[in-house]
Amino acid sequence: MDKTTLLRLLGLARRARRLAAGHDAVVRMVAKGKRPLVIVATDTSPGQRAKIMRLEPVRAFWMDRLSRDELADALGRKELVIVALDDPDFLRGLGLDMERKRSGRPRWNQKPSEGR
Repeated sequence: MDKTTLLRLLGLARRARRLAAGHDAVVRMVAKGKRPLVIVATDTSPGQRAKIMRLEPVRAFWMDRLSRDELADALGRKELVIVALDDPDFLRGLGLDMERKRSGRPRWNQKPSEGR
């Protein structure tokens, strides 16, 4: 996935309120047990990177995609080092396969039950 597409999807996720931006917001998301994809800026300091790597449980870490300036510019922030995303639809848009939650709706490929 190229940078432009990634930045556009992150911007869309932010406008849809599905993105945690900043260290504290990401820690809160992980603490809730949501297993997000964590995107860390390439120019993050080694100390910050070590703190981020201790977060559990997470789906994956992407550390080689965007710089802190690219993240901040795309999301309208002054400075930004870390973002996290846990929405299944946005993760699918980023190329991560996710199992969909069962909604309890009937499946169309099943035969209807008799007597109804």
